[in-house]
Amino acid sequence: MNSTVILLAFALLAATFGCQSAKDKTVPDALVGVWKTPAQKYADRFFEITADKVVFAIGGGKTDSHPIVEIDTLREEAKILYTITYLSAEAKKYKFSLYYEPANGGVIRFKNQQHIAWAKGGR
Repeated sequence: MNSTVILLAFALLAATFGCQSAKDKTVPDALVGVWKTPAQKYADRFFEITADKVVFAIGGGKTDSHPIVEIDTLREEAKILYTITYLSAEAKKYKFSLYYEPANGGVIRFKNQQHIAWAKGGR
């Protein structure tokens, strides 16, 4: 009986880990594009989200590009919280959390700076 219980527990564990879904890596179409803000503090800044990377303008005409490895989505009433996990040049994982509000052509607000609105615009 003891070996049956152990075998059953092992089979249950294997089934649980074997059936987990893969992390979502698909960037929603609404997020794809170049995002800018009229906030004076970020006059020379923008960020761009593509199908597979996030690019940050870091000033002086320079950009920093990172591959996206995962996107988590959480719907909160009229907005959606996206957490984009990307890799640094040293292959460390970083998270970029933002709220997307679809009204008025779409607005992004960083989770830690919700008072600043970013809208799609060209570089």
